[in-house]
Amino acid sequence: MELLYVWIEDYYVLKDIGFNFSSKYEIKEEVDVDNRVIKLELHQRSDYVIDFFTRGILSVTAIVGENGVGKSTLLDFIRLINHHPDLIYTSWVAVYFNHKKQDIEIRGNLGPTLRKWTIKLDNNLIGKYTNLESSIYGSVEAGEYSIFTIFYNPSLDLKNYGKSFHDLRAGLVDVSTNFMIEKDWESKNTDDTSVDQILNHRYKNTYRQFALSQLKASTRYKLTIPSSIEVRFNRNRTVEKSDLSFSAKIVFEHLSELGRNNAQIINGEIENSLKGKDEESFIKASLMKVKNWFLVNLLENYNQQLTKWYDFQKNQFNQFINVSDFQNLSFFESLRLFFDKQDFIKSSKYSINQFVNDIFQIIDSKATLDISFGELINDSIFTIPIEDAIEVHKAHFKYLALFRSNSDDKNLGFLDLNWSRDVSNGEKAKFDLYSRLYDGYRDLQYKLLSKTLYLIIDEGELGFHPQWQKEYISSLINFSVEVFEGNQIQIILTSHSPFVLSDLPKSNVVLLNKKESGETFVDKLPSKEQTFAANIHELFADSFFMRNGTIGDFAKNKIEELIRIFELPKKDIDKINEADKSRIKKLILLIGEPIIRDRLMDMYKDKFRERQETLEERVNRLRKELKNAENQLKKPNDKN
Repeated sequence: MELLYVWIEDYYVLKDIGFNFSSKYEIKEEVDVDNRVIKLELHQRSDYVIDFFTRGILSVTAIVGENGVGKSTLLDFIRLINHHPDLIYTSWVAVYFNHKKQDIEIRGNLGPTLRKWTIKLDNNLIGKYTNLESSIYGSVEAGEYSIFTIFYNPSLDLKNYGKSFHDLRAGLVDVSTNFMIEKDWESKNTDDTSVDQILNHRYKNTYRQFALSQLKASTRYKLTIPSSIEVRFNRNRTVEKSDLSFSAKIVFEHLSELGRNNAQIINGEIENSLKGKDEESFIKASLMKVKNWFLVNLLENYNQQLTKWYDFQKNQFNQFINVSDFQNLSFFESLRLFFDKQDFIKSSKYSINQFVNDIFQIIDSKATLDISFGELINDSIFTIPIEDAIEVHKAHFKYLALFRSNSDDKNLGFLDLNWSRDVSNGEKAKFDLYSRLYDGYRDLQYKLLSKTLYLIIDEGELGFHPQWQKEYISSLINFSVEVFEGNQIQIILTSHSPFVLSDLPKSNVVLLNKKESGETFVDKLPSKEQTFAANIHELFADSFFMRNGTIGDFAKNKIEELIRIFELPKKDIDKINEADKSRIKKLILLIGEPIIRDRLMDMYKDKFRERQETLEERVNRLRKELKNAENQLKKPNDKN
């Protein structure tokens, strides 16, 4: 179901306005409000190229225009008509092309049932629809059309769209920053109220980016992927004694004390390695300290999960072990015995001890610490190569599954994975775009089977360097074809970048503008035969990106200041002192545009009677300078 066209009667700033989204067809509307008739004329574009974007991509449409003209509003409206048309309280008409049936379908909501509208679709290209009349009452359920949508917006604009803009059952997935921060917080890894919401979102974002990095072709989207992953374990809130039974308190406190004592022993080993300048022993003891605190916090995490689903006050649950069982055992041995005795998870093929073994094996064979000899370590972080991080991820997921099989609580995370080096803002923006689209696709994947997938992207190139903006459309198409393989993709996006326009034919650009009255309308692209492969500088200078030229306002004001000086009467020009003349001249010489600079310099010389050098005088001066240079070269030879 490819969206060809939509007409909107009144939706915020969009009033009585129609939009075309098809590469192949153009639809023009004629609305007769008094007689409640909408006549649509559909024509195939003469410049249409089959599979222009590549097979699988139905079309790519860019909505451009100044801020406030309704670009984002239009994207919101498209999501609603595709998935929740019952929430639209205005008249509208949408025309789709069903590629499976190879015919036109019309949807719409034209007011109350008693207010009958008639849609006339005059299609001169498909004979069976000539003079077709279709009456529409109310709206049509989105589920009938097998449309799926992933919406992405990188901005944190604090909008509250409500549940209607993320409805997995209706095939709509929101991966915008607004929604993901809220979603990530609802599924946070800890109940600790001191955990920062944005920090939690950052960790979750890294998980999504990490999942994307596992795609073999991810480098084809020109992603700069760090070579290693930083693994940290959450320090869960301390379990309150009142949450545990009496026997459980004794066991838990004993094991916690063992862990703290063991940490002191390891600290002693680290100090001895420093005194003996034994770097190998220092690294070994430092990794042992990481493993020790891993177990201490795993114990906290485990007991915290028990308190969520088990009522210790009503049931004398003793965790199947006594303190006496730990006699003569080390901390590591005691923890292994403790976890081995937890019968409530023994039905699983995986165990907590297996989780410990898996993580310890990776620490022993792959982990490094981001420290130099003698530095203090962060005892909750270690670094591993990216190709081994998938094993940590799998082990962590199996650990989570142990609790999920016994509880409805989903807030059970323990490990966090993050990039080992700081990723630039541009890299983060690119990672966010593709990792969230991929994450949204995985949510919908079980429903998608040769269906239409809409990618609705609001300024997805935000934060990109101009070089990445230039690659944006190409990489987005390559990503979509490969990752969403087997589905038909329609991409509708907003942008402020002229690079995006240079990758799209004129028919795939919707330019929104505002009249003096404030009314939004679809404008014609100014003075352009085509936007595709057009000169970037010309696109940037066009009025749909820049008004009043491409020079910054501060520079423009400086130039105007100079012009005002040169327009002063002679009596005022004569009052300008030499210091001010020097300042004016320096300002002119700073100007990078040669035509403007030279013209201003001519005005300067004319106003201040600075005589220009004649051609003959210039030649004589250069000859004199050349002779002086030759004499300088001869001096060393004369001494010999």
